[in-house]
Amino acid sequence: MKKEVKHVLIWVFAILLIVIYAYTGFSKLLNSNIFEVQLRQSPIIPALLIPVIKFGLPFFEILICLLLISDKFKRLGFYISLHVFVFFTSYLGVIVMFFDPLRIPCACGGIIGELSYTGHIALNTAFVFISLAGYKMSTIVDSRIVITN
Repeated sequence: MKKEVKHVLIWVFAILLIVIYAYTGFSKLLNSNIFEVQLRQSPIIPALLIPVIKFGLPFFEILICLLLISDKFKRLGFYISLHVFVFFTSYLGVIVMFFDPLRIPCACGGIIGELSYTGHIALNTAFVFISLAGYKMSTIVDSRIVITN
């Protein structure tokens, strides 16, 4: 694959991830009370962790955005994103397999929370592959497009 195409793809993947993380992160912050209620309805999340997740997860998602924006830390951003989406997808899989997903609202934030669990798992799986592709294609040193005349 040509270097320029690789750089463009890296940025496309990064932008897709930045949009999803920024949207859900800010949505959770702006609607923190709703986010907390949804977290409390999860049969998996211990009540003790809810305040940590309520405040920590949105900031963590925004931190991932900052890593993906940075040329120096983009690869790390992809790496963390990959693990976050694998975790989120696994969580949803457990909900679907062992609990009644119709009784448990998604705490993702915004319109993404309106997806069915099946749709959500499909979307998350796509972002797992986007994160993986971005990680594999990126380099720690530089992923900027350099245009020469």
